[in-house]
Amino acid sequence: MRRLWPTAAITPAVPPEEALHEIAGLLRDTVLALIEAGHRPYLSLTAGYDSRLLLALLREERAAIDWFTWDLPDATAAQDVQLAQQLARDLRLNHRVIPFEPAEDEEQALWLHRSGLAVGEVRGMSLASTVAAMGSSRYYLPALGSEVGRARFWREGDDATTALSAPGLLRRLRLPQEASLLAGARRWLRQLEVADSLQVLDLLHLEQRLGCWAGVTAYGDATGPIRVQPFSNRRIVELLLGLPAAMRREDGVPKALIHRWWPELLAYPINGGFQPSATA
Repeated sequence: MRRLWPTAAITPAVPPEEALHEIAGLLRDTVLALIEAGHRPYLSLTAGYDSRLLLALLREERAAIDWFTWDLPDATAAQDVQLAQQLARDLRLNHRVIPFEPAEDEEQALWLHRSGLAVGEVRGMSLASTVAAMGSSRYYLPALGSEVGRARFWREGDDATTALSAPGLLRRLRLPQEASLLAGARRWLRQLEVADSLQVLDLLHLEQRLGCWAGVTAYGDATGPIRVQPFSNRRIVELLLGLPAAMRREDGVPKALIHRWWPELLAYPINGGFQPSATA
């Protein structure tokens, strides 16, 4: 194996405000390309920041999109459904709740085969038949990759000089301290050409979570909608990783973008704390 990127430290190429403006433009362009080609894409609507950000950026185009929420059998999904229905009512979105249909054993086995045995993605595996029912000729735009801007594996007190070790990386990944995993983590650390500990942790998220775990779920859903992932864009990744550390903590990136494009959406709760309708 040979590392193609990054081969040096990632440094800010443009001021933060310019970077945010470019990120917003790239995200919008991906969705608009599909709409202008005559497609009506699926976008999910949840109680989290990712779908809220895309909704903000597509404020003027929201009627050209089919918004949906999966009604999964867990508390997080219940929050998603409740908040999505409120947003849909207030903002007059074309939205529907898609009932959960548990995948049969054979469907789950096929999903695992296609995804290279991604056994950690329990939701994806159980959703196999639900996703397939959405149709193979439609486009679906998931927000995979958005958490690059959230500094997912940073911890309080981390900075560019934080000492990182193989056992510590496994703890952040919630993996066992098993000999082969420790050896792999040591090899991974040795071959990095980046000294900044925060950037190492960013690469840990990109390579050891998004690329090898979340990224393969699209293979599992090969018979479902065509996936186009707006955040999975090399330029967006570079811009996000070059933003100031303070902006990337505490969901600063989505907050700033939503505030710029549709600030009223910030009046709605994020992942809980339900409250009455805000003025849209």
